[in-house]
Formats: sequence, C-alpha cells, structure tokens
Amino acid sequence: MHRRFVLSYTVFVIGSVVLLTLFVLDVAPAPLYGILLNSSVDSRRAESYVLGPPTESFRGNLRNDTKYITSWLNAGWTNSVMTIGNLLYLALITERVPILPRFLPSHGDRGKALPIPFSHVFNVSRLSEDLRIPILEWDQVKDVNSDTLDELGCWADYEWNRDYSPVWRFVGRHIHWNTTLEKLAEEHARRAMGVPDSEPTPAYITVHVRHDDFGVHCHDVPLGECWAPLSVFARRVAEVQQEVLDKKGIRATHVIMTSDERDPSWWAEVGELGWTWVDYAAEGTTEKYGRWYPLLIDAVLQSSGVGFVGTDHSTMSLVALRRMQDWQDGAARLTKFGWPGADDH
Repeated sequence: MHRRFVLSYTVFVIGSVVLLTLFVLDVAPAPLYGILLNSSVDSRRAESYVLGPPTESFRGNLRNDTKYITSWLNAGWTNSVMTIGNLLYLALITERVPILPRFLPSHGDRGKALPIPFSHVFNVSRLSEDLRIPILEWDQVKDVNSDTLDELGCWADYEWNRDYSPVWRFVGRHIHWNTTLEKLAEEHARRAMGVPDSEPTPAYITVHVRHDDFGVHCHDVPLGECWAPLSVFARRVAEVQQEVLDKKGIRATHVIMTSDERDPSWWAEVGELGWTWVDYAAEGTTEKYGRWYPLLIDAVLQSSGVGFVGTDHSTMSLVALRRMQDWQDGAARLTKFGWPGADDH
C-alpha cells in the first residue's frame, strides 16, 4: 500500500510540473527563457554533487543540501535519448541535478548487448557547459555491481515532434556526440563512399528507412503497398539536393542509406540508385566495438551530412531531422507511408 501511494503521489506532483511548464511556456515564454539561462545550479564538477565513490545504495552517496532527478529507460534507443532530454529539461526548470541512466539494449539486442553509459555516446562536459548545470551518471552514484534495490517514483514524457518543443530548444540541441564516436562514424562513412585518405570528406545526404516493426502502422494494407518505395525516397533526396544547392551552392551527390531492412534484393535496389551504405558485417564493427555501434554510427551519420531524408512516425528520423536542421543548417524531409501514394505532393 505504501509503495503504491508513493508512486501515485510522485506521478501527480511531476505531472503537475509538466502541465504548469507547458502553460507558462505558452503564455510567457520570455520569463521562462530567462529562468533557463540563469539557472541557480552551477555547472561545477559533477563529482562534487556526490559524497564520494559509488555506494551500495544511491541514498548513501547523495548530499542532503542538493535535490536530484532521474528517470528509467524502457524503449528503443532514440526514444531513450528523448526521455533523457525530457529529464534534463525537468532538471533545468526544477533546479535539480540530473542523474543519467545507461542506455539499455532493445528489440533484437536484448540479452546480447550490454548497457552503455550516456557519456560513451554523447559529450557530457559540453552538454553540462551548454545547459549550465552539473550532470551525473548513475555509475558515479551507485555501484553497478550492487544488489541493493532502491525505491523511486516515476514521471511522464514530453513531446518532441514540434519545432517549438521546449525540450528540443533548451536541451535536445545541446546533446552533442562524443568526439570519439563522431570520428569513428566519419571513418565508416569515408570507407562506404570510397574516399581516398588524401581527400576531404565530401558532402553527403543520409537516408533513414524504417521497416521492421513499423508494419503495425500499415493495418490492413499489405506491406508491399504500405511501404514507401525507393523511388519516393529518391524524389525526396532530389528535393534535398536541390535545396542544398540553392541555399549553399553545394552539389551533394553522395547518398548514404541507413535502414533496418534485411531483404538483400531491397539493398540491391539501393545500389542501383547509385547510393551506398556502411557494411557493418564487412567492417566487423560489432566485433570490434560492440553491438551498440552500428546503431550509434547510423545516428551520427544521419546528423552529420548536409541533408537528411527520413521515415514519418520514426523517432530516430524525427531527432535526426532536428539535428540536421539545427546543427548543420541542412535540408531535411520525412517520407510518409501507409498506402500507395501516401507521400504524393
């Protein structure tokens, strides 16, 4: 009974903060912006916000004069990134120190890949400086080998699918890649495009086609009629190429495909378009770096070129679009699917 009461009370309180935040943002964005830029929680070394090395129970390592906030992850990787963005936004507006969880494997990698720390993917020191707050990871707070179970509450997610999303504007755009991961992704991209060592990395456009479990969005429509054909993606790529040419004077002829599609004949069609992709099996990426890295490298490539074409309803495509537009000032499109002609325009 006590556990249920604590959980529901936590949801109510945090839910109230969410509703209040959205209301304030809608009617008085300027004051809120000032609050976010003048946080009273300074960005000194995160280690000073714990009492010492990781402990058996997290409560034994937290300071009595500091408030904290954390979250759980239980979805695909991009949704987990968005959840952490929501967590950081709440940390800003409630003036609490965020404790970031590890990314957990999902879908086919459950039981195969190990959890990976946030800082192995993203640049935490830069993020802390940009947000002007300290950022902790659970590895700094609680011993990863501890068998002690600690009770916590829960909270709800924000939306990311609007260009005025406060979570993206104040947090998400500051979650930049770990520089080691960026370099690794560029090396993979250069080999995929056949770029000689003596030449710079050319401008490229990345495409993300999501299939796999997205058949649920097709309902009664056969998959062959539901999925947007490659010709539709090619039309979107041509639009992005033209926009990049008009806007920046850059001819982006290289196109890199990223997709969860497993049909060899489909990939053969991609090749017929003159596009390329990273062959992770040939690269031995999983064997060299771990099961997370094909996914992570795809995500970096989707945000590192001059243009991006993604799949509607995919959070991976949505966040890639935001990164492309804000980080690269690039051109981006999302391709609709669901029935024949869904993306006609």
